[in-house]
Amino acid sequence: ITVEKEDHTVGNLVRMQLHRDDQIVFAGYKVEHPLEHRVLFKVRTSDVTTPLESFKSALNCLESECADLEIQMANKVGHMLPR
Repeated sequence: ITVEKEDHTVGNLVRMQLHRDDQIVFAGYKVEHPLEHRVLFKVRTSDVTTPLESFKSALNCLESECADLEIQMANKVGHMLPR
């Protein structure tokens, strides 16, 4: 699976999220060259699911976690602002 215009930041986040899935047998990534903003993922799953399904699920989980963090941050900052 190739993701364009990204680097190690996204690569490591997605890899770690994939490792949370019990159906993942192997998940890794590489950036072939530091000047190329392209991340290549290698995902191997059990027979229950496909690598692409697991990859999409990992992205959805990360999106949900980011939304939760955004809400929590907004709530904390909102409490800190003077009224």
